[in-house]
Amino acid sequence: MIDEVHMLSSSAFNAFLKTLEEPPAHVIFILATTEKHKIIPTILSRCQIFDFKRIGVIDIKKHFHKISLEEHIEAEDDALHVIAQKADGALRDALSIFDRVVSFSGNKLTRAAVNENLNVLDYEVYFDITDLLLESTIYPRPCSPLMKYWKRALMPTILSVASLRISEIFTCFKRPFYDCLAGSW
Repeated sequence: MIDEVHMLSSSAFNAFLKTLEEPPAHVIFILATTEKHKIIPTILSRCQIFDFKRIGVIDIKKHFHKISLEEHIEAEDDALHVIAQKADGALRDALSIFDRVVSFSGNKLTRAAVNENLNVLDYEVYFDITDLLLESTIYPRPCSPLMKYWKRALMPTILSVASLRISEIFTCFKRPFYDCLAGSW
C-alpha cells in the first residue's frame, strides 16, 4: 500500500511503472491519494479506481450518539452536530475533536462548551452583530457591545481567515437581507 502516492517524484513514478508493467503474481498494489490528477496517466490507466465520499454529518452524529451511550457521556444533540460539522466528513478528525472536547468539558457535552473549545462562533453572535450593524454601532469602541465579539472572535478571525466560514456568515445574514429587501424591516 502506497499512501499519498501523488507525492512520488517523476523518477519514482517511472520506476513504479516498470513494476506495474510486470508485477509479481502474488502482489496487489493499493495506491491511496486525495489528488488523483497528479498521478501520471499511464499509471492511472493500469489501476482500478475507487472514489470515496466523505462521511455525512448525520452519520457522524449517529456514531457519536452510540459512543456517548457506551462511554456514559451526556451529550446534547447540537453539541454532537457542531463536532460532526467541524470534522468535515473525516471520522478520524471527528473522533479527535470529540476526545478533545470530552477531556475539556467532562462527561457533559453542551453546545456552548463545544463552541468555546473549538472557537466556533454561535449563531447568537451573528444575530448580535446583525443587530449592531442595523444600529450602526459596528465600530468597536472600548464601551461598545461589539467589543466582546471583537476580542473573542473577530480579531482572531482577521488574523486567521480560515477559522471563520464565509458560508456560515451568508447563511445567517441571508434571511435578514431578504427581509430588508422585501421591506419587512
